[in-house]
Amino acid sequence: MLQPTRLFEVEQSPRPLSWREGVALVLILVLVYAGVRLAFGAPQVIAGPTISLAPRALPGCPLC
Repeated sequence: MLQPTRLFEVEQSPRPLSWREGVALVLILVLVYAGVRLAFGAPQVIAGPTISLAPRALPGCPLC
């Protein structure tokens, strides 16, 4: 019995990382570190204005 031949064959040899990939990896790590530092420095609760749900405070367009 004949063995089926592969239509597409991909052979990739492992290659060492280039300096560009190293720079990209360092940049991603720096951005993640900065985001984590900002997240931990954020306040738990941010005080804002009180919201009134009174009918006169709501927009008048839905009543049209």
